Amino acid sequence: MENGAGPGRFVAVALPRSAEPGVSLLAVVKPGAAYVPIDPDCPAQRISYIFGDAAPKLLVTRTQLADRPATPGLPAVLLPADAIRRISSTSSAWRSASWA
Repeated sequence: MENGAGPGRFVAVALPRSAEPGVSLLAVVKPGAAYVPIDPDCPAQRISYIFGDAAPKLLVTRTQLADRPATPGLPAVLLPADAIRRISSTSSAWRSASWA
């Protein structure tokens, strides 16, 4: 909520196709916000139009994509490129330790 996700608010999610958007979308809708899917491969003009139309309060994207959508003043949650791999390996280690 402190970053802008909450009931009646929009959060832009600009991530490439992978498992990351699924996890991110769940994190957006859980506090009651709506997500605005952004394809990072879209032309800058299209992305700018979407941002202007939806007026999101927050951007969720990867670190290396942060400079693509020009969103001055919009707070961003930057995910490292290996975020899902790290979560997956952490949960695997936890599962094997919990059943030992």
